[in-house]
Amino acid sequence: ALKLNPKVASMQLASMSTAAAVMDSKYVKIMNNAFTTKPASIQEMSAKSDYLRARYDGRTGHIYSDQKISKKDERGFEMIKNMDARVIGSIYRAMEQKVIDSKKELSNEQFNKEVENLVIDVIMKTQPSFEAVSRPALAQSKNPLLRMAFAFSSQRNKLYYLNYKSAVKLINKKEMGTLNRKDLQIAGRTFGYLTINNLIISTINTTAQELMEEKLRQNFEAEGKLLREDFDVPSAERFAKNLFTANLGSLGASSSMVASLIDGFELTR
Repeated sequence: ALKLNPKVASMQLASMSTAAAVMDSKYVKIMNNAFTTKPASIQEMSAKSDYLRARYDGRTGHIYSDQKISKKDERGFEMIKNMDARVIGSIYRAMEQKVIDSKKELSNEQFNKEVENLVIDVIMKTQPSFEAVSRPALAQSKNPLLRMAFAFSSQRNKLYYLNYKSAVKLINKKEMGTLNRKDLQIAGRTFGYLTINNLIISTINTTAQELMEEKLRQNFEAEGKLLREDFDVPSAERFAKNLFTANLGSLGASSSMVASLIDGFELTR
C-alpha cells in the first residue's frame, strides 16, 4: 500500500513544521533553506552517522516497518525514501550549524557524533519512524487490522507529546508565578508550527480524496453508472473533517487512538 504512493511521500513535508517546533528560529531558517537548496545526501549522512546509515543503507525497515525489506520491494519505495532523506538531510544541516555554533573545539569524529545525537533527538521527538521504541503496542500487534490502523500513529503520538509538554510547562510556570511573555511566545510558536502541520496534512488528505473520487466518478460514468451521493462531499466539508481528525489526534492519548483508527481505515472522505 505504501509503494509508489505520492500521498505518503508528500505527507513527509508536514513533518518539517513539526521539526521546527523543537528548534530555535535560527536553525529553522537553516533547515528550510537546506530543503530548497542542498540538504545532506543519504551518502553523506550514512558516512557520518551509524544511525542514519541503518535508516537508509539496506535497513529500510527503520523507515517503513519493523523488519528489512527485499531490494526488489525497496525500489517501489524510492519516492518515499527520497522525500524522507530530503527532510532528514535538511534537519542534519541545521544541527550541523548548531554544533558549529556551540562546540567548535570538537574533532571531526566528535563533531559528527554530536550532530548525529542532535538529529536523532529531533527524529525521535518529531519525525515518522518505525523503530519499536517509537511505535505504540497496537502498531506492533499480530493482528493485521490493528497494525494497519496504527501503522502511521508514531508521529501523531509525537504531536500529542509536544502539545502536552508545552501545555504542562505553561501550567507549571503559571502556578509557580514565573510565567512571562517569552514563555508565552515559545508556547505560541510551538502550537503555531503544530497547527501548520495539521493544515498541511488536512490539505494533502483532502486533495488525495478528491482525486480518488474523481477517478471513481470517471470509472462509473464509463460503465453508465452514477456515483453514490454519499461520495459527493463538498471540498470545504471534507477539509473540515480532515482538520478535525488531525487536531483530534494531537490533543490527547484517547483521542489520538480514535484519530489513528479514522486515518488508518480512511473513514473520512
